Amino acid sequence: MFAGKARKQAHSRTIQLFELHRLRANIKVNFESSLIYCKVIKSLTNAGKTTVNLKNIAIQNKIMECITGSHAYGMSTPTSDIDIRGLFIAEKINILTPFYQVNQCQDFPGEDKVIYEISKFMNLLVQMNPNILELLWVDEDNITFTTPYYEKLRANRYQLLSSKAKHTFTGYAHAQLKRISGHNKWINNPQPESPPKQIDYLIEIATSNKKYALKENETDYSLFKAYGGNLFLFHKQDVINAGITSPEECTTSRGELIIIDSHQYPPNKPAAMLYYDHHAYRSEKDKHSNYWSWVNNRNKNRSALEIAHGYDTKHAAHLVRLLKMGLEILTTEKVLVKRPDAEELLAIRAGSMSYDELIKYTDNLESKIEKAYKKTTLPKAVDLKFSAQLLMETYEEFWLRNEN
Repeated sequence: MFAGKARKQAHSRTIQLFELHRLRANIKVNFESSLIYCKVIKSLTNAGKTTVNLKNIAIQNKIMECITGSHAYGMSTPTSDIDIRGLFIAEKINILTPFYQVNQCQDFPGEDKVIYEISKFMNLLVQMNPNILELLWVDEDNITFTTPYYEKLRANRYQLLSSKAKHTFTGYAHAQLKRISGHNKWINNPQPESPPKQIDYLIEIATSNKKYALKENETDYSLFKAYGGNLFLFHKQDVINAGITSPEECTTSRGELIIIDSHQYPPNKPAAMLYYDHHAYRSEKDKHSNYWSWVNNRNKNRSALEIAHGYDTKHAAHLVRLLKMGLEILTTEKVLVKRPDAEELLAIRAGSMSYDELIKYTDNLESKIEKAYKKTTLPKAVDLKFSAQLLMETYEEFWLRNEN
């Protein structure tokens, strides 16, 4: 189908190239020939574009499509999005040459949809990527389109499992836990609306590291850069008497420091020698910025869960799901996408556990995973020769059928 069209285009371009060389060889290039020359160039350019129309290739060569995410897990709610994933087989020119490579297509406006080229799919699959692995184990009721090529891959899914799933599923689970822990910390320790000020990070060296208070828009003093990153604080009148030019203020209305970078100091003794803790200031400023960025940009529904339960219970449900799936792979050598424990997971999402109970529960699951990993009969890694042979056979069968 698509390959036959590509052959016709290639034949047409060969004829056009011959015509192009004939015109260029002609000594007398008249106006009419120039027009033909331009048309040939334009035609060749347009023809070249068709070989890299990723969306067309993905749609026409699609071998599988399914519903994934919460709907596939049996954990959907009325507000759940519909996630669609699929597989397609690229043309020979995309696979056998380096010029028109394709990996995946997600150019589907208004849809949460991604279609993977099977080489990328297989590469992620043998690495036990949890999201990719699900495509071979999704419940048949959630498969909306299939072909013999996909069914062949699905029939070999047991040979494409390895105990490496222990690391990838727990790794994804830890990412969920990190989000939960970070947000939990912010929920229980909110940042003030006003950002930190530099004047709050001045320490008087001579008084046992006591914080030194400077007010905003301070006009009675001047700050000079001293040795070792320290600061000299001089009375403004001493600076004026010494004939040194200085700003009218040594702090701004926002509490920022105005420091004079000069080795010329007043002869008088400084009012104080100070240390500006720049690192502590930057750390607190970043913390403040990250907190308010999270507050202002977080999903309203997720925010409601966090406010109601003290942590993101949706992340918690996926955390538990990932750990249980990892444990099941090691013990049953199956990937249970449609969750037999969907009711428990939905209860966790609804806030059935406190934060401390969740941490204790997931620690117990991780302990079970460690024990199962030592006993599993799954290979440490997928047989790459088998995977490569399966992939090549799928390509050859697809290309042969579409050429005939």
